[in-house]
Amino acid sequence: MARMARGTHGTPNKKKVTRSGLATFAVGVSGTTDLNGLSLTVDGNDITLANSSKVLEAGKIYNIIRIPWSINGLFSVSATKKVVFSKGNLRCMKSGGSWAWSFFSNQYDYYNAYNENNWDKFCWVGASGALNSEPDKWGISTSTANSDFGTNADDKLKSDWGYRIGTGWRTPTNDEWTYLLKTRDGATSKYGFATVNGVNGIIILPDVFVDPKKNRNEDTDDFVGKDTNNYGYDRNVYNSAGWALMEAAGAVFLPAAGDRYGVKFYDAGTDGYYWSSTAAPTSYFSNAYLMSFGSNSLSIGNNSRSYGLSVRLVRDAN
Repeated sequence: MARMARGTHGTPNKKKVTRSGLATFAVGVSGTTDLNGLSLTVDGNDITLANSSKVLEAGKIYNIIRIPWSINGLFSVSATKKVVFSKGNLRCMKSGGSWAWSFFSNQYDYYNAYNENNWDKFCWVGASGALNSEPDKWGISTSTANSDFGTNADDKLKSDWGYRIGTGWRTPTNDEWTYLLKTRDGATSKYGFATVNGVNGIIILPDVFVDPKKNRNEDTDDFVGKDTNNYGYDRNVYNSAGWALMEAAGAVFLPAAGDRYGVKFYDAGTDGYYWSSTAAPTSYFSNAYLMSFGSNSLSIGNNSRSYGLSVRLVRDAN
């Protein structure tokens, strides 16, 4: 009879399980050391603490939370609030009669054709909207009737997409998109048009960013921000290896994934459209606010809720 392999103490070998969550570290440093730039290595994975004003005190124990599915960078979305971004755009897939929500594995991934079982461009369903059942209340609908999505000014999202992923994840507000891209210190130098792994889009840098340079197999140019007349997706070009360095430094990439109206897709590879959680005012009663961009422009505006647009979630970091 075959026997189970055993370890040195006579117990079955167990498969190593990698978990994420709260870890406690004893850190001995001088009382004036700032968290900025401090790196801790845990089980071979580098955790970099950046953008914090907290001072470490010698001899104390600090709890460090690693948020799963997030990019390692902090982004100011108001004068008092910072967020982390999800590792990719939101998607929902149907398999075996049930719907499963997740993030794309890569920041540059998206769907570019209609498939009734694979969704990443969601309509904006307000609390006053007529869509109430699963999964259409999340904007998984091919309806183009404005009344289905709500027509009340200052409406709330019937169901914020972040709820489908887990506690803490949420859709950025219109004010947060505006602050991030137009108001925070150096805002226009911290985003730029780019091509990543052959995909067009925009790169957004965290508040504190150290440029790792591009992949040495390409060139060594620094990141070019919008404030230096960065027009065209070819101003920042990264292959997969070069982008891995940028992502590790906290950079976010939003692909130009286009939009959906009914079952038709438009502008994939040309333009990007990302919902906020904020309804448009009375004069645009059937609209909601969004952030959009092309190869040489970026704007905060509003559009009909019946359009299917991309969603990138954030989570409060402080």
